[in-house]
This record gives sequence, structure tokens and C-alpha cells, in this order.
Amino acid sequence: LALAALALAGCQSGGYTAKAPEPVVKSPDLAGKSPKELFPATNGTQWVFEASGGTESQEVTFRVENSQPQGNGTRFDLAIYNGEGQKTDTTRWLIDDRGIFQLAAQNGVAFDPPQLVLPFPIEPGKKFKYDGRGPAFERGRLATIKRESLVRGVEPVDAADGKTYEAVAVETASQVTHGNNRYAGGVTIWFAPNVGIVRFRESVMMVSSQQPAQRQTVLRLKSFSQKR
Repeated sequence: LALAALALAGCQSGGYTAKAPEPVVKSPDLAGKSPKELFPATNGTQWVFEASGGTESQEVTFRVENSQPQGNGTRFDLAIYNGEGQKTDTTRWLIDDRGIFQLAAQNGVAFDPPQLVLPFPIEPGKKFKYDGRGPAFERGRLATIKRESLVRGVEPVDAADGKTYEAVAVETASQVTHGNNRYAGGVTIWFAPNVGIVRFRESVMMVSSQQPAQRQTVLRLKSFSQKR
């Protein structure tokens, strides 16, 4: 996941502390679910998140745009808006029988090859890797990216809408290199059936700096609306 592109600009450190779980929103058997059910992608569908990463929290909105068929799947843009309604980024995605892929971030900087985010069928414990090029943390630049991911399985996760969802958790460790700048990062994303992303957590550290500083961003679902 673009992992830097989805991070909230200005979030420097800290993060969300989990509360006691609310009643769980039960999910059907995930074995029969398709990638499209774990990431609804019709035009106009949107997610509003409570975003935290320090002493302040703010609102971030993801909205599906330019959704269209591609092969046996769907390609779409996921536009990102800040709390003032300004578009801050556009990322591109593909969902097909193989799983959920990210194609580009930072307003069109491509992942080469496309980055697999969640493979199908869902297999708890499944590991997969990414070795390619894509957006650097310095916007508009390319970086060498190495990632190792693990499908952790179904976990209860609380959201800012007061619900707790049973969601598929995918955890990724990253090494991103651009010139002399090297970053280490970790991302966990939770996908709930018929809703999509309900929680996103990212931490990034510039390991090539003499004084490494860690940034953490947490997005928790506040509201979801799907266009049919």
C-alpha cells in the first residue's frame, strides 16, 4: 500500500491507543469472499477516517473515482482528501481474481511491477514479497522497494464509528531506498467484508539519518458509504 502515500502529512509521532472492544460486527465465512467484496470499488464509494499521529487528530477521506473494468477485474483511482476537502493525492488500484493490487501513488507514480497488497484466496499465515520500484517518500521520485508481507488472518478491530469489525489483517515490513536515503517501515491494514479498509497503521523511520525519527499514522474508520 503506498504506504507513504496513505500516510497523513504532518503526523510526526505517537499514535492511537486501543480501547476496550465494542460488540463485534460479525463477518461471513471469508473463504467464499472475493477481492471485490473486501474492497468495494464503485464510483463515489467513500471512507471517512479519524487520523492520528501525534497530539492532534484530523479527518481524512478516501473516495473511489474513475472505476472501470480491466480484464476480469476493476481498476480505479482512490482519491485522498484532507479535512478541508482538498485533494492531497490520487492512488491507483486493481482488484481481480488474484487479489488486491496497488498500481500507483503520489498522483501517478507507478509501482513496477504492480504491488500485491492482499492475495486471494485468503490463507492465514501466507507470506509474500515485493521487490521493485515505486514512489519514494520524497514526493515525485522513484525508490527501490523491498517488502515482506504476512496475511495474519481475521482479527477483531475497533473503528471510530463505535463498531468492532472482524477484518482480514495484512502486515508488511518495508525497506525503501532513494539515493542515500534509506527508510524502514511497517504497515498493517485491516479489510472488512463489504466495507473495505477499517483500520490502517503505518510507522516509518529514516534509518540513514544520524538521528532517526519515527513517524506513526493511524487511520480508523469513521463512516462508510457505498454507491451502487
